[in-house]
Amino acid sequence: MSKATKLLYLADEHAVRKTGAPILWLSYRVDVNGPLTVETFPTQLLRSPIKAFIDDEFSDCEINILQDIVDHYGRYTDKELVEILSREDTLWNRTKKTPGALIDFTQLLDTDYKKAAFEMAYEFQISRISLGDEEK
Repeated sequence: MSKATKLLYLADEHAVRKTGAPILWLSYRVDVNGPLTVETFPTQLLRSPIKAFIDDEFSDCEINILQDIVDHYGRYTDKELVEILSREDTLWNRTKKTPGALIDFTQLLDTDYKKAAFEMAYEFQISRISLGDEEK
């Protein structure tokens, strides 16, 4: 599960750098062994798929980012990913001196376009969560 978390973190960070918004909207905390998700990680994601992956929830850009992360980092072990995260210019590496701190992706928003994209995507996520709660 730890390797999967690191790969998801790398995908979210890459997406924020590229588009201004993360793919999964997970919250990550700094840990000495890499980023940890704040939310309970759905273990069913780690099992073999029962049916084919349906990408309706993801844009082509998000699919490409996920594929790029798997292609670039998928062959590394969990321990190797920690070494890579430690030497690359990742937000986790910049904040690792504060164990337990939340990783703030908004620090990566270096243009007005990315800031606006993040804000719109954030509002959309909040509305989806609110609608999901109303359906219960």
